[in-house]
This record gives sequence, structure tokens and C-alpha cells, in this order.
Amino acid sequence: GLDLPGVRQELPPQEGGMSLIVLDVGQGDSLLLHSEGQWALVDAGTADSAEVILQALEAYGVDRLSLAVATHPHADHIGSMAAVLDAFPPGTFWMPDADHTSQTYADMLDAVERSGADAVLAAAGDTFMLGSMRITVLSPPADGGWGDELNNASLVLLCEGAGVRFLLTG
Repeated sequence: GLDLPGVRQELPPQEGGMSLIVLDVGQGDSLLLHSEGQWALVDAGTADSAEVILQALEAYGVDRLSLAVATHPHADHIGSMAAVLDAFPPGTFWMPDADHTSQTYADMLDAVERSGADAVLAAAGDTFMLGSMRITVLSPPADGGWGDELNNASLVLLCEGAGVRFLLTG
């Protein structure tokens, strides 16, 4: 396994399989998904999480992210997203259609633009193939309706493949 203090799963990604790697970023979320040599990052913890996330990406041999996801714009989910996007520009970037007025959110948007990623305001029904893993957005609905509560706008993702299904609830 890898000797990384912030990585809870120490099994290396399996060839042809799928992996979910949970990064210990304290208060917040950051998950790495792997399928057939492709990588996705779901959330990027707080601003203090950048070192843990970047070390994990390097240790696992990630050379590029196929997908990066900001489930919602609270700082404990996007705090280190700008740093990650600058170091590992993704092919596609997903976020909900939910604005926030924080500097952290503005920094993330700037990093998305710098990265050249295909930026998508994801909503229910959107899908992404990460190797053989199908990632489907179950919520929020495209027509909004969550009011001012950003948690209710969180992207809920169903990940399926290799006989396994799991739900990421933002």
C-alpha cells in the first residue's frame, strides 16, 4: 500500500477494475475514482487540503484527470480545487448551477478557465464514462428549485461498472 497519512484506502487501483479512494481531508470531502487508467476527483476539501490531495495524485501516478467535480460551492468541498486544477487540468469539469459569492468559489472558476476544461453545469441525467465506470448525475434537477440552500444543489452521483454500484451524495 501507499504510505500517505491522508489516504484511507491503501489498495492500489487494480488493472481493469474500479477504485474509490477516500482522502482524509478533515472537515470536508475529497474522493478519487479510477477506472481503466482514467481518473476523476470529486471535491477538494478545504484550502488546507491541497498538499494531501496533490501528494495522493502524484503517489497514484495520476498524470491527468479525465473529470473533476465540485459537488457544491461550500469551502469544505472546493477549498483546494483551484490548486488541484492548476496542477492537474481535467478534461471535463462538473459543478451544479449554483452560484456562491466567496473568494474560494471565484478562485475555482478562474482555475477552471485556466485549465481549458470542458466546463459543465451538471444536472440530473448527465453522464460521463470514466473508463468502464458510468457516472450519472441523479440530482439536482436541471430546473433548480433548491432555493438559497447550497447543500440542496449538491451533485448526487451514481457510479456503476464491473458489477459494482455506489452513490456519492455530495
